[in-house]
Amino acid sequence: MQAYNARAVVDSAHQVIVVSEVSNEPSDKEQAKPMVRLVKENTGQQPRQMSADAGYYSKEAVQALTSDGIDVYIPPDKMKHTSTLAQVPRGRIPKGLSVADRMRRKLGTKKGRKSYGLRKE
Repeated sequence: MQAYNARAVVDSAHQVIVVSEVSNEPSDKEQAKPMVRLVKENTGQQPRQMSADAGYYSKEAVQALTSDGIDVYIPPDKMKHTSTLAQVPRGRIPKGLSVADRMRRKLGTKKGRKSYGLRKE
């Protein structure tokens, strides 16, 4: 029986682990904000950008991290590692899109695909 959950945060520019943690939390859903807090504690600065897999997605986390000035890339839907993100329509983002739909659209942009793709390195 697995009774733990391990997490790590990597500085992608330097390929260095800046945070690692093991807990008995069964899900990562509520862990994005605490992991960013630990990054700040360990490095003395908040990340400018972050990406994480869909297990970390929550509307509240995306909103909180974005309001802290972090450029967030967390898909609201699970994806296979071999799949590619669909391209999105060009132009202004329509008003009234949910946080999840805004994130899907962001991840489908050229910049979004490139930024999220760094997570797989």
